[in-house]
Amino acid sequence: MFWFLLLLLPSTILGATCPTCPTAGLWSDWSTTEQCNTTCGGCSKITYTRTCLSTAMNCPCVGDTSRLMVCNTQACNWPRFNASSQNCCDGKTAQTIKNWVHCVPLPDNYTLACCPDEGYWSNWSGWSKVANQVAWQRTRACLSGGYNCPCKGNAVDILTTCPCTKGIGIISAANNTCEAIGNKINPYSVRIPIYMPYECKTQIVFEISSFRQQFYTTSDDNGVITGAFGYFDTTGKCTAKEFVNPVPAGALLGTGQFQNYYLQCNLNDLTWEGSIVGIAVSKVTAFAQYY
Repeated sequence: MFWFLLLLLPSTILGATCPTCPTAGLWSDWSTTEQCNTTCGGCSKITYTRTCLSTAMNCPCVGDTSRLMVCNTQACNWPRFNASSQNCCDGKTAQTIKNWVHCVPLPDNYTLACCPDEGYWSNWSGWSKVANQVAWQRTRACLSGGYNCPCKGNAVDILTTCPCTKGIGIISAANNTCEAIGNKINPYSVRIPIYMPYECKTQIVFEISSFRQQFYTTSDDNGVITGAFGYFDTTGKCTAKEFVNPVPAGALLGTGQFQNYYLQCNLNDLTWEGSIVGIAVSKVTAFAQYY
């Protein structure tokens, strides 16, 4: 009879590859610290528990964390006298599942082991500067390593240039969408912003005179000097800013004077931010002064 040829099989089964983030989240295998009262045939039940692996990946789990389930479902390799069939209890029959012989049907809540080829990784952290080096790094954690599901790949990612890989462009008459700022309606860039990948900065060259264009206006009544600039952000919106008294005395009469401003890379969202003539700007993608 075929049951003489069956081997006593372990209760852990390797399952199929899982999707990255299914609707119900990513669960560990069901496991237990309880001892099954029977060694085979699916004749007993014990409490199994499982852990949500994907919480740190912003992928919440849906379902129970503990259940009472049949244990040792592998078919017995000898007849059981209290079973309705020779190798299984409770009317179950022996069937091969993924090269293991089990007593079926298995309960609906019986879960086979599920381990993607790469394991379960957390999301990457934000970038951070490596101390005393021209380097930036981000990290991630293997969420499934303690569940017999090792991760493949690197836990640390290192760059030797700025993670903000794209510099800042210019606003021109062709792409300008900023509304007029007083009598200043025309964008003009003295120089293309300078991307500095080893310092993680972008240099904005700002003219503090009206040598090339009429960037500044002096009011007739009180001598207040005003200027304007605009910038695109990552949504494509053009924001215009007017500022007052940005230049030293006599600068407007000069033959061209400049001030450098430096925007820093935001290492969390990889956008440019900083301050220009004392005005905070963020998520900058293009820039110009207006005249």
